[in-house]
Amino acid sequence: MLVRTTSAYQYGQYPVRHCLDMPYLELPRSIASGDIIAFVHDQMVTKDGLRLRYTFSGSVYFERMKAIGLYSADRGEISDRVAKAGLTDIYSQCLV
Repeated sequence: MLVRTTSAYQYGQYPVRHCLDMPYLELPRSIASGDIIAFVHDQMVTKDGLRLRYTFSGSVYFERMKAIGLYSADRGEISDRVAKAGLTDIYSQCLV
């Protein structure tokens, strides 16, 4: 659900940012939503990557999150990570 929500907000901003001549929002790999987008993109260009499922729960990506230290259920830790990326309330900001 988070991936769909994040992707929907991010992709919904693309046409608005384009019309306003603003740079596109780029989510860094230091947060899970940015890492999954980049990771899936990297994997989808490989033959084996096309056969895998990429979700936050019980999949290849879930194992990756745990391995690289992005998995957390601690809201404070997640909020800190988002703040360090400079993205706190990024989707709450009015673009127009």
